[in-house]
Amino acid sequence: ITAIAPLAQTQSLVSTSRDMLLLPNKDYTEGNGIVLELPGLSVDILRPAASMTMKHDPKKAIVVSANIVNLSGTALEKDSAGAAARYEIDAQLYKDGRYITDIPMNPDGDPNSFSAGMKLPVPGTYQLAVTAYDKKTKDAGMDSTTITLTP
Repeated sequence: ITAIAPLAQTQSLVSTSRDMLLLPNKDYTEGNGIVLELPGLSVDILRPAASMTMKHDPKKAIVVSANIVNLSGTALEKDSAGAAARYEIDAQLYKDGRYITDIPMNPDGDPNSFSAGMKLPVPGTYQLAVTAYDKKTKDAGMDSTTITLTP
């Protein structure tokens, strides 16, 4: 038996499988049933939008926000069973393929939503990756996008 998910977030796609003997005319919906656990985190960058172009302003912070969902079904919101404090959520910034900095992201009030602001000193095309890491289970996830700042 194989499960592949999340189909709507292909950057976070994982698969899991289990081998077991299934007998005809037997009920597998009661008792232990058939359980497949999907490890990992689905990360979806909401802002900046994919391949966004905007005028550069070195004094104005660009907001990075992401929705992060634990594939096992527990919420990441504060004070939940999967408290946000156990996760490391970061935005990594690159320019011309070179790493520039890590920006820690924090819960922004909405369930499973994290954000941070960053100021970029020069115009150009930047690559942005948002990563999420669960220190307890070692599950992880990532999404990436680009942003172009014009002079």
